[in-house]
Amino acid sequence: MRVGKKSARQAVVLAACAGGVVCGAGAGCAKVNPRPDFEQVSELVGASAGGDLPPNAVYAGEDALKAETDALLADGLTSETCARLCVRRNPRVRAALARVGAARADVVQASLLSNPGLSLSSRFPDGGGLTNLEVAIAQNLSDLWLIPVRRRAAEGELVREVLEAAREVSETVTSTRAAYFEAVTADEAVVLAREHRELTARLVEIAEARRDAGVGSEIDVNVARAEGLRAEVAAREVEREAFEARRRLCVLLGVPTDPRAIVLTEALPEAPDASLDPETLVELSVSGRLDVRAAEALVRRAAARVTEARRSVFSEVEVGVAMERADRPPGGDKNILFNTLHESAHAGELVGPELYHPDDDGQDVILGPTLSFALPIFDQNQARLARAEFELIEARLLLEALKLDVAQQTRSACVTAATAWGTSVFYRDELLPLAQTNLELSREAYRSGKVSVLSVVEAQRAVVSARREHLNVRGASARAVSELEKAVGLPITRILAPERNGVDEAESP
Repeated sequence: MRVGKKSARQAVVLAACAGGVVCGAGAGCAKVNPRPDFEQVSELVGASAGGDLPPNAVYAGEDALKAETDALLADGLTSETCARLCVRRNPRVRAALARVGAARADVVQASLLSNPGLSLSSRFPDGGGLTNLEVAIAQNLSDLWLIPVRRRAAEGELVREVLEAAREVSETVTSTRAAYFEAVTADEAVVLAREHRELTARLVEIAEARRDAGVGSEIDVNVARAEGLRAEVAAREVEREAFEARRRLCVLLGVPTDPRAIVLTEALPEAPDASLDPETLVELSVSGRLDVRAAEALVRRAAARVTEARRSVFSEVEVGVAMERADRPPGGDKNILFNTLHESAHAGELVGPELYHPDDDGQDVILGPTLSFALPIFDQNQARLARAEFELIEARLLLEALKLDVAQQTRSACVTAATAWGTSVFYRDELLPLAQTNLELSREAYRSGKVSVLSVVEAQRAVVSARREHLNVRGASARAVSELEKAVGLPITRILAPERNGVDEAESP
């Protein structure tokens, strides 16, 4: 339709304002607040590993982290304080939270309308006069049916990132506890090695006393001294291994402290007196482990991608308002020289000619709606749809494979834990008392001259070996607890009370 110049200007201004309102509405919603997602990660970590994750860990400044770290280190570390320090300091934990924040930003972005398009063009007549002017503003309507599926896909990715982050943090917390007990085991091994060194020193003193008394030989003294040298070498090697165990713990804690400076206050736990039901734990792990739930979220996201691909056949449908002002020549068919002379004579002075038609009412602006869309002739989105469908098939198969792996991992962790716990009890109740009794008998027999020093050395080696093996088995028991927690995806307190798990699962929303 044709409208006047003032009406045309108002229409264009209104159209631009409408586009600005759309943009402003979208911008008003474009606020990224990942804090609820961080809190959800914290809750999942607490349920899976028993740790607590502060929601502001990713935003914490270095000064605040250093103050909190110094306070925890000053009181000495337990396995639980190590877990809390890990979730505050470990860079990988904070990086996992940052990925959650990025996924939340993707959800916000997927919810926004696309920006309206504004086009301006002008064409200049070669004879002068007013230019041809075209103004158009358009908005893509395909957002109306694409935004919901894009948002569902982005939310599915967010759920997956939350679960993946919680899984990574939970495994890091569990690994930190395991590293703590490995360091404690290494420290106790150092104590055993030093005790062995002291025992060999006493044995050398006894051999020298017997030699000086004329009831022993130099051979016995040399045998005892050789055993002492071997004990010294073993003690040095164990001290190096203890340093390495503490170094690995510091890496997981994310602290630059000298590993020898940290104080470990919690003793190595004894093997729990409990039985495990592998099939019950398999059911719990397959249904509730965080990586399984993340894989299920990936399936849902892939399904949303399929829906998006099906709706993207018409992905560019734009409606808008366009205005065009036609060009006008300066004088048309008028005689400019004649008009100049005529108007000057009439006015009594030199005046310019009238360049435009006197009957021109200015109604030369065209304003109306526009509609444009891409015709799906050559590209009907078949390839993208096929890719999305194959990705959905892949996600479902990977979920199935993961569940099979989780089931077998859980069974293996159950067998390993039960074996380690039983072996630890066997060493404590059977082997260690027997080896200690044999050593005492050998010492008494050597003092009375009934046996040589070799018998005492062998008995002492047997005791040291039994104590070291018992220590290794206790360390293996602690590691087995960590591996069992990783396999099932629950803390050990809930694993050892499966009937309680059923109540908790039924009552949980």
